[in-house]
Amino acid sequence: MSGKIDIGNPSEGGIQVMKFFGDKVVVLKERAIYEVTGFSSNSPSQKLIVNEGINSEVVGRIFLTALVLFKKEYIKVTEIERIIPLVNEILSEIFVLEDDIQRYNVMEKKEIDDYELRRKNNEDFRLPSILHLEPRCKAIVQRCDHLEQILISILSIFYAGEKITKQSHFPTFVEIVKNKYGQNSQFYKAMDRITYFTTIIRELRNGLDHRLSTVTVSNFSQKPNNDILTPTIELKHKKAKLERISIYEFLKILTPNYLSIFEQIFVHLASSFCAHPNVVAVGLIPESKKMYKYLDYSYVLKFGDMGEFYDQSF
Repeated sequence: MSGKIDIGNPSEGGIQVMKFFGDKVVVLKERAIYEVTGFSSNSPSQKLIVNEGINSEVVGRIFLTALVLFKKEYIKVTEIERIIPLVNEILSEIFVLEDDIQRYNVMEKKEIDDYELRRKNNEDFRLPSILHLEPRCKAIVQRCDHLEQILISILSIFYAGEKITKQSHFPTFVEIVKNKYGQNSQFYKAMDRITYFTTIIRELRNGLDHRLSTVTVSNFSQKPNNDILTPTIELKHKKAKLERISIYEFLKILTPNYLSIFEQIFVHLASSFCAHPNVVAVGLIPESKKMYKYLDYSYVLKFGDMGEFYDQSF
């Protein structure tokens, strides 16, 4: 191929990283990520994956962490090339989830602002209300549940012989970790802490999908003292409970939880499948040695008196 190809547009900043995966190239810019295919032809095509780049917390804690830890020179996993495309899916889903959350927040704020304006102007009382509230909540928890499904697909690559299927749920994986590494292992303890949150999401989806009495979604309501309560969500299930909480507050914890979940799972997977455990380990990068603001973990090579090297290359 002759000539050149411009990736994206100049407003997205310069190219920071280019990573080949088979016939595809993932291009990380300052404010965008692209996938480029067809380099062997005269007309390569490019697809915008997300409009956030290397300085984004979501990109750093999920995508950069995966690029650094899931490298074939460090990890003993067959079909490792399948992992990063799945991580791309996670990245896209989280940004769409954030868009959904932001749209909800804007609607709730507008209803509150309109109510306060009517009250200030002594207009007739009208209780605020968000149209189609339950379907909106359902769509959000469905997207969350889809994140778990993508995660299960990644885990099935690492534990190919453990009968993890697309229909499996997170507790199935936690049981595998317990049996394989023991209930006193750091891997199991970390996964066990995650289980309750994933169960809440799963049962919220089941309840909303099938209109079960386990889930209650309430619109704006008026208290006896005339104060207005914002919309709430509640889960009462034998496996997990979510006390009645404002939907705004519930949505606020979703992205931080998922960033922590994926980051910790990637770290423990890399540690457990490290090809050279006697000479290299996965460790937390000291602030003074960080090359990227939101990349917190890498492989650590120890050179005795010469010190340690944190491999943050892709």
